Amino acid sequence: MTDIDIDTLDETELLALNERIVERLHLLHRQKTDQGACRKFFRLTLC
Repeated sequence: MTDIDIDTLDETELLALNERIVERLHLLHRQKTDQGACRKFFRLTLC
C-alpha cells in the first residue's frame, strides 16, 4: 500500500482522491454483493 500525505494536498487534490476512494468502495461492495448472489444462486440450483 502506498502512503499518501494528505496534509500536502490542496482542496482539488483531496476532492479527486475522495472521488477515487468512493468509486473503489462502490466497486468492492458490488463485487462482494455479486459474489454473495452468485453463491446463493449456485447453492439453490445445485441442490
